[in-house]
Amino acid sequence: MIHARITDRGAGFVRAWIFSIWIVYLLGNMTAQFAQLPREQFVRRGVLALIPERFYDVLLTPVGLHTLKWVLMAGLVACALGVRPWRAVALPTVLLLTLHQGLQRGYFYALHKEMAALYATYILAAFPATGFSWFASGRTKRSEGDEATTRLMMLMLLAVVLVPYSLLGIRRLAHNDFTFWSQDLIPYFVAAHAHGTTWYGLESVAESVLDNTFLLRVFEIGFPIVTVAEVLAPLVIVYSRFRRGWLLLMVGFHISTLPLMDIFFWETLLLYPVLLVDGDFLLDRFDRLRDRVMPAESDSASRFDCTTSASQTDSPATVG
Repeated sequence: MIHARITDRGAGFVRAWIFSIWIVYLLGNMTAQFAQLPREQFVRRGVLALIPERFYDVLLTPVGLHTLKWVLMAGLVACALGVRPWRAVALPTVLLLTLHQGLQRGYFYALHKEMAALYATYILAAFPATGFSWFASGRTKRSEGDEATTRLMMLMLLAVVLVPYSLLGIRRLAHNDFTFWSQDLIPYFVAAHAHGTTWYGLESVAESVLDNTFLLRVFEIGFPIVTVAEVLAPLVIVYSRFRRGWLLLMVGFHISTLPLMDIFFWETLLLYPVLLVDGDFLLDRFDRLRDRVMPAESDSASRFDCTTSASQTDSPATVG
């Protein structure tokens, strides 16, 4: 099973990685510009409807939105670094992040591409995965109970990524007959985004695909294959060979939707390296990079470890 042997530092690195995704997201986000939109356009959705209107009269101003952004940024940085006490920092940060995401959905339609990364922060806030530091490589002893808790955390993180894939694929199969796959669905979507207003400005790529019959046929054949892969997504937890093929297919699918459908789930793609790759793959490479950047500190830590080991070996308690 994937992540059966995840380390304490590995789980902490997952925490740092996911909160860093949100830091990148927030840096490029233009929520502060919502103050320029008509106040009447905002609709309180979901749990945001529980907050009184007077609160939004203050929040939906330039000062209020900038304050929200930078207070949230401070919280995300603290969570990425694993600042303690963990829950006292993480829980308010996740609530502010939920508010921030709710504002966007209050002004526009309900986006879902960030939801997996948002739900992941809820899980991380509940589990004190603070075993990773940007600067230290030390490991601490853990009990079997701690290891079981870490594995549970990783399974829950996997669920927020894989279960939506499966439910979406099942719904697509259950609510459509075979004519859904035989009609010109892919050319319709490509044409709609090739000749309409787009977020990413890749209309020329979509137009090129429309002129290429072979590529259109490839995407039409690939669509039902992707649907089956979505339905079977939970199998990546237990079958490594299936996982590798699934990753290759889904990465290609998400990249293709960028020019063809003007949709890019980059937040979900950035969850793949830490959740769907077994072992401490990225953490090992981070350690190598840190050792190159800060060799003096690493050598000092190594000498300290050696000195400590030697002193323990020569101590009266261990002699004879």
